[in-house]
Amino acid sequence: MDTLQANVTGRKTPLTITIKSAMELSGLSRPTINRAIWAKKLRTTHVGSRHLIFFDSFQQFLGIDQSAA
Repeated sequence: MDTLQANVTGRKTPLTITIKSAMELSGLSRPTINRAIWAKKLRTTHVGSRHLIFFDSFQQFLGIDQSAA
């Protein structure tokens, strides 16, 4: 994943991802991700007209155990 950036703690995890990246990582369709955003199951922020999904929220939505990483 080339969108990785080192955060303040030195871990290499992206802080936010785009809907397109979320689709590629999860195999979910755009409408499915949009429904999760509208239902407030994914934390997002707006930059212009883009929704940026917080990566920790995305992992939690997919049910990925962060302590195993």
